[in-house]
Amino acid sequence: MNKFIISVVFIVVSMVVLRVSGNELIVNKYYKPNNCEGKRLSKSGDLLSVHYVGSISESSETGEHGKVFDSSLTRNAPFEFPLGVGRVIKGWDEGMLDMCVGEKRLLQIPPDKGYGDRGAGKDIPGGATLKFDVELFDIKDAPPQPNIFDELDANGDLTITLEEMEQWFLAKRQITGSQVTTAFDSEDKDEDGFVTWDEFSGPKGTQAYVDAQTAKINAINLSEEKSNTIGEADKHSEL
Repeated sequence: MNKFIISVVFIVVSMVVLRVSGNELIVNKYYKPNNCEGKRLSKSGDLLSVHYVGSISESSETGEHGKVFDSSLTRNAPFEFPLGVGRVIKGWDEGMLDMCVGEKRLLQIPPDKGYGDRGAGKDIPGGATLKFDVELFDIKDAPPQPNIFDELDANGDLTITLEEMEQWFLAKRQITGSQVTTAFDSEDKDEDGFVTWDEFSGPKGTQAYVDAQTAKINAINLSEEKSNTIGEADKHSEL
């Protein structure tokens, strides 16, 4: 980011609060180039290049307030990732939509859109609210991303069971036992015995995939309901 390049251009300072709550994602669009109008905006599936500084938010219930736990500036190289496909935390996937190149945002990310109750490493404890200062440097078309969630979800019900994950790891990686169980437990954020699309942190397609799968599931359920209704009607007609 070259020390967050400062140019004398029109600055638009705006605060967008997706919901006014300490448990919701807060997006502060504190700098927007004056040539942003009509330019390409980031969307799910795009490959973004960003600089960022991540720290523990002053509003966090856990962790050392203000402590910087990661920064691309120290590596002197922007971070590149596909947006909206689960390769980064949910707060990034949601908070970096509709950005133009050169735009800067401050993201305040609650635990459920960050690293949850488990945290990450020694500097991000469980339950930490995070703050990311981000600047978008480039938007490109991302190469096709694998949808590992779809591969794991053998029956197509938009949830992954331990058995499905065990079958996938055995077939694809020849891995069995505790390694698979540990992987499943880390993905099953709410510990209900299922990994949902929202919980899954690996490559998982975009919301369009979820919408298409949901439509299939609804169509199957509707077909089964009609079949059951016809079956009941036939029974009554025989009486």
